[in-house]
Amino acid sequence: MSDLEDPQQQKSDRMASIREHLTAELTEAWGDLVLILNCFVTGLLDSAVFNVWSCFVSMQTGML
Repeated sequence: MSDLEDPQQQKSDRMASIREHLTAELTEAWGDLVLILNCFVTGLLDSAVFNVWSCFVSMQTGML
């Protein structure tokens, strides 16, 4: 019976670790860097796709 409890215990430990990670306090220290990187990546995506298909994909305004 102990063999059956080991995977269950590992699963509950993993879930507890994930829950702890997701409920941790957030700091604003790196928030601006994440936003800048996201803007850079979406800009690269837009420029590459616009050159290929003449269509913007990241900044969709709903207008044709």
